[in-house]
Amino acid sequence: WRTLADHRAPDHFAAGVVSFTPLSDQSTRVTLKLTSSFGGAVSRRVGIYLQNFKKLIENEAAKEDWR
Repeated sequence: WRTLADHRAPDHFAAGVVSFTPLSDQSTRVTLKLTSSFGGAVSRRVGIYLQNFKKLIENEAAKEDWR
């Protein structure tokens, strides 16, 4: 599995860790742990970004399968 972490100084607005865990040859779990001083608005926005990222990756994989 792979982990990306942001260890910036505490005066920044957000910090987080993203983990990618392979579940199979065709599936990966993406886990995001985010701390933000902006509250729920950031959480909702990040949720939308992650859904869009998932769609993008799945669409690209489908294109590769088609070829």
